[in-house]
Amino acid sequence: MTTMERRLGFRRIFAVLGFCAGLYFAQPGGAAAAPLRVQVMPGNFASLQVYIGASQGFYKKEGLDVELIKIANGPQANSALVSKSVDVIMNMPDNMILLKHRGVDTVAVVGDAVQYPFFLIERKGAGLPAGGAYAPLVKGLKGKTIGVYGLGSSTDRFVRQLGLGAGVLDADLNRVAMGGPAQAVSGLVAGKLDMVVDVLSTGILVEQMGIGQRVLDCSDPVAKCPSSITEGGKTSLAYFTTKDFLAENADTMRKFVRAQQKVDAWMHDPANRGALVAELKKVLPVPTIADPEKYYAAVADRAVSFFGVSVSLKALEAIQQGLLDTGEVPRALPLADMVWAEAPKP
Repeated sequence: MTTMERRLGFRRIFAVLGFCAGLYFAQPGGAAAAPLRVQVMPGNFASLQVYIGASQGFYKKEGLDVELIKIANGPQANSALVSKSVDVIMNMPDNMILLKHRGVDTVAVVGDAVQYPFFLIERKGAGLPAGGAYAPLVKGLKGKTIGVYGLGSSTDRFVRQLGLGAGVLDADLNRVAMGGPAQAVSGLVAGKLDMVVDVLSTGILVEQMGIGQRVLDCSDPVAKCPSSITEGGKTSLAYFTTKDFLAENADTMRKFVRAQQKVDAWMHDPANRGALVAELKKVLPVPTIADPEKYYAAVADRAVSFFGVSVSLKALEAIQQGLLDTGEVPRALPLADMVWAEAPKP
């Protein structure tokens, strides 16, 4: 064999090796497979499961490379999903049902919360009754300033649906955009807000700071909240992707669901209580109160009943009925295709 022939032989070998390597790294299971981009809400209690999945290694154990994408609210998450800048988002089903009515096919692959996530939290001295049925309370909101994350957001919709059920007009419910949990607390402290709609961690903090109290928890049967809230709350938050992404990445989604189920089991195991509190401290800023440990302990206690992985079609249908009641959708659409066949069921 001549020198030239040997050189040509080596070139053919290297070309074949390069081609094979390219195939390997292009495969979903290859070392260079694109990460699964999952949205989280920074500093928000509702994203706790995904933060635990990443920090405790549950995703890696399933062979997933998960990239956490910080997006502050539901509408922004929807836009990111539609533009394909994120693969999976954690959102409330009302936002996703509105997206479906606009012609975007989204699918819930696994749940996140099985209780309604928002509470009415009053400023100290606002003078509203706590712990009873919702209707008399909502009638007392006339003339009060109510902080919501944003007009048209799920928190705003919560107030509107309560108003409809109690016979209170939209015009009598003075809702103002406050941003998020940090702004809720500062608005109550400054006296600019009489009432805020926020997640349970904010309610617990407000109570321990002595600046207010939770006055309505729709997961309590005594509250007698509308069905769109009580039944819809049984899948109040879930992880959604698009039909197209699911069709092309079904195995990846199976791994993601398995990881979420293992996270959920880990959270509900009393043996992991100390580690759960440690994870909460990573997600929620340390409050400037006398006993932060008491705050984290109270949030951990409620987390056990709040989080879950089931997806209920009945809950989604109740939520759509709420959107019909507020006039945000013109008609009911079939929603069965919004729940993945392999999603955990109640």
